[in-house]
Amino acid sequence: PSGDIASAMSGLRDVIERRVNAFGVSEPLVEVDQSGLEHRLIVELADIKDISVAKQLIGLTPDLEFKEQLPESETQKILSEQKAGNQDYLPMDPYFKSTDLTGKYLDYARVGFDQNNQPIVNLKFNNEGAKLFEELTGKNVGKPLAIYLDGGLLTKPTVQQAISGGEAQISGSFGLVPSTITLTF
Repeated sequence: PSGDIASAMSGLRDVIERRVNAFGVSEPLVEVDQSGLEHRLIVELADIKDISVAKQLIGLTPDLEFKEQLPESETQKILSEQKAGNQDYLPMDPYFKSTDLTGKYLDYARVGFDQNNQPIVNLKFNNEGAKLFEELTGKNVGKPLAIYLDGGLLTKPTVQQAISGGEAQISGSFGLVPSTITLTF
């Protein structure tokens, strides 16, 4: 269906745009072009000297991770060690830890809109991902579940309840790092 193609292209544009912005390129253009049934993603990067490097970085498979919040005591220890300049702690995230749940378990992630025309993201995991997601949400009710894309925090919705069945919806006020997003099924 054309709605699925448009949604997929929009999602792809967002991922590529995020990556291009990480290059620090001045005035990049990333847009979707449709001509009849053909859809193309157009990427124009001013001042890029090595096109092969740009193609390689843009073409990487997106890395999606779900992370759970660290206990306050661990957060304080990491922050304290980082402040002291301890090299072992400097690369550590003081707020969230990795889980086994990654994008490899997703069947799809689609952007849509709710009845109030607010953006939502619908997720569907495969069978193994559904089990991991149910365990992860079950032990994190009332806590944020951080979702990272390509190493950067995308959002951190608060888990409202354990979610079984492998499908979920993220809704709320999306910004660069939304503070009031709920994860429901």
